[in-house]
Amino acid sequence: MNSQHGSPQPIRNESADSQPAARGEVTGLPTDLPPGNCVALIDGGRQVAIAAGTELTVYDLSPDDDSTLAAQRCRHIDELPGEVTAIAEGALGLIVAVRSDCDEDRILHVDRESDPVVIHESPDQITSLAASGGDAYAVTDGPMPSVVRVSVRQRVAVDRTNLMHSDIRVEARDNGGLLMVDRRDGTTRMLTPDLREEHPAAADTPSTYACYERSTKSHCGCRPPREPGCRCRDPQDQPSDDIPGRLTRNPDDGAGTSVAVPTPDGGAVVGRGDRVEHQPPGGSRLGPCGRSLFYSVDTLRRVGAYYLASDAGGRTMTLLSADMNIVDEWFAGRRGNVVLTAPSTTRMLTLRGGTQWTWADAHLVATELRPDLERHVIDAVTSKVFYGRANYVMSYGQPTTPTKIKALLLPVIEGDQTYSSPNLDGFAAFISRTVTPLVRDYYDENSYGQLKDVSIDVFGAGVGPTGGPLRLPRHRVADYFFPQYDPARIELKRSGLSGGDTVSLDGRESLVIQAKPLTGGPGAKSLTLKFFAVGFRRDEDLFPVQIRFTGTERLTLATTVPDGSTKSILLTFPAKTIDIADDSQVTAKLTELAGYLDSVMASAETAAGLGSRVFAAPSVARIRAIGKQFGSLVVTIAGKSTVGGKLAVTSTSSTGVGVDPIGLTAPLRGHVPVASTALLQRYLDVVSLLAQEAAGAGFNDRYLNAPTATFAGGTLTTRIPIADRYGGPGATVGVTSSSALERQGPTREGRMAGRPGDQSGHRERADIHTVGGDLAM
Repeated sequence: MNSQHGSPQPIRNESADSQPAARGEVTGLPTDLPPGNCVALIDGGRQVAIAAGTELTVYDLSPDDDSTLAAQRCRHIDELPGEVTAIAEGALGLIVAVRSDCDEDRILHVDRESDPVVIHESPDQITSLAASGGDAYAVTDGPMPSVVRVSVRQRVAVDRTNLMHSDIRVEARDNGGLLMVDRRDGTTRMLTPDLREEHPAAADTPSTYACYERSTKSHCGCRPPREPGCRCRDPQDQPSDDIPGRLTRNPDDGAGTSVAVPTPDGGAVVGRGDRVEHQPPGGSRLGPCGRSLFYSVDTLRRVGAYYLASDAGGRTMTLLSADMNIVDEWFAGRRGNVVLTAPSTTRMLTLRGGTQWTWADAHLVATELRPDLERHVIDAVTSKVFYGRANYVMSYGQPTTPTKIKALLLPVIEGDQTYSSPNLDGFAAFISRTVTPLVRDYYDENSYGQLKDVSIDVFGAGVGPTGGPLRLPRHRVADYFFPQYDPARIELKRSGLSGGDTVSLDGRESLVIQAKPLTGGPGAKSLTLKFFAVGFRRDEDLFPVQIRFTGTERLTLATTVPDGSTKSILLTFPAKTIDIADDSQVTAKLTELAGYLDSVMASAETAAGLGSRVFAAPSVARIRAIGKQFGSLVVTIAGKSTVGGKLAVTSTSSTGVGVDPIGLTAPLRGHVPVASTALLQRYLDVVSLLAQEAAGAGFNDRYLNAPTATFAGGTLTTRIPIADRYGGPGATVGVTSSSALERQGPTREGRMAGRPGDQSGHRERADIHTVGGDLAM
């Protein structure tokens, strides 16, 4: 692998002067792309479409010399009926989604010559767009999220499928139809052109030993010895689980698929955390193969026969072959890269650091850096000869070879089944006629004629009391085995609500829970969940981290104070810059930030006419995260009073915020409508993470999964489950104590004995059960 910083210079064979250039510069394209722009590489890499606001410009790319492409503007549309939010390319031209402030979202067809034509209008926002053949596909938000198929020629929606939510991305497949990526559930699905579901594009569990499975050969053809970085595990490796003989799931495999692109063979390349995998199509005899990239994969693109992975912001990019071998890797600065690719071409365009456009041909880069990728491994033809020997069946631990077997068969029926015959004589005759001869022949052959006396008696027919079959105490045979994994958790329920009701938390509340991992795991931890009235969160990957207030930022808090009156509190942030260079400076710099924010809050409360402080001093913390140097900057501010009415921030609005210093554009509020479950989940996620940090359950040892909230039928249900890595037999999550939380519904504790993915082990407990008082939020 050839890894460089910035724009790499190709490794060349200096004698091969006739070889075409693999990389070069692009002139004529604008480099000052505004935020929110849409850029796409189209027409097989020969054109670039750039949309900014309501304007759309298409540039032709033509060779200027051996290593330079010159861009010439060939078409400009200066007035589209809304701001462009997405661009896709189909067989009939460009498909563009636009959004206006006071109108519906629209999908436009833009061909080479005529004016744009509206082919679909949606009352809901379009969150994802793709095009395949003569159709456009869009995911729409709203009360009933859906994916819509629009005929470009007919200009009408011809198919629609409802979705559970709109956090879904769609990608067009070569053979028509869609690859649908559910980012919330971490799964992928294949849809036909008319939006019917095919087989899943990829198994939604990471591969365990695909490279070692002799009967199922993987894409990469891995055979020992393995390449460095290959994480495929040998099925002969000793499992570390406390269940003998079972291959364990590596916790670093990640929760699920967050991004995926379709492959020409009908499969998909998927990203799961820091890992990419090539998943074959359903029904294939090939196994999946993948590779860890040591950073969180945020984007995947297909570049001809290659695949380009990158992290958030395009700071790190990795070019991989179809068998997941790393071809090249680039590291950019803090400003990252803007990358343009298309599945139909190996040409890539990159805007590095917002200063210079460059191009590269993925196939030529691969040929220069990894010529061995063209070599195909041919397995040698092997043969095996088996020689039989005397095998004394059931002789282990016995002084002599057994010569007789007497077996007793117990016939059973399920709890709701009936047996119509008066006795079991007919069943016993059937066993004697069909089963006993086969069992006798088996032992006769495997004992080399020494074990011929084999009999099978049926309980209830000649042995034991005469009657019918035994009836199972439980309803079904399946009741004796695991259901699908159901984690230990607490459930906080609040019933009798309408959509206008709210959850109100201001910091006086606390909830202490005890999280105990599965039997054989680490010890239990007591986690104290502390709430707050308003907070902020900013995620940051790498050091150095800069927190910069320019002096223009304003945040208005519409607040109900404890005496019941309402105040509009305007926070005015003076200019200030705080730089955190590395880990050693975190504590001191966060303390400095807390003091700055406290002075801002005090000034704002005085200006609002409040005689005394209603907000407590801000608390500033850092939450570490896997794959990130810094993690998240979190600010929480509780109410100062613990008596009387609650302090409620009912709404917020921000102005003058450019590069958001702490998350002013999306504050966390403790006063949340019960129907806004996404806001409540985001709030509770911070509460849960802070509690685990305080208890020593760090970023690589979390005891809890992220909380979830649902509102249905007038009931708000909040679930706090144990982490997947610690769920299993003996795992529990229970409430120890609480303070200032309303008592309007049961808190329940789960004690399921399973492990994630298990569906066939003995069940320890049959249900979630109530463990204590009526707790709810």
